[in-house]
Amino acid sequence: MARSFERIHRTNLIGMGILPVQIIDDFDPQSAGLSALDTLEIDASFARIGVQKEVPVRRYRPNGSVQSIVCRAAVETRHEVELLRVGGVLSGILTSCLS
Repeated sequence: MARSFERIHRTNLIGMGILPVQIIDDFDPQSAGLSALDTLEIDASFARIGVQKEVPVRRYRPNGSVQSIVCRAAVETRHEVELLRVGGVLSGILTSCLS
């Protein structure tokens, strides 16, 4: 999860089967006091993964408070969506070779 991704870094994450999640609201981790004690819950089920599709993120703080953060999948093509659904390039190649 980041405010932005360099194109090559975003593409590499997708190739490894990792969903890049981009913060699109005014949430700033530093000014919000994000700490290692917080838990982030990212609702990135396969049904939610799509080109530029919103991905709900919730921040659970140790004091019990919950904060919603508006994010989106930093995915730009249907091909990238399919790569994520199969678990990345390597998983996709292995799956196609074994079937």
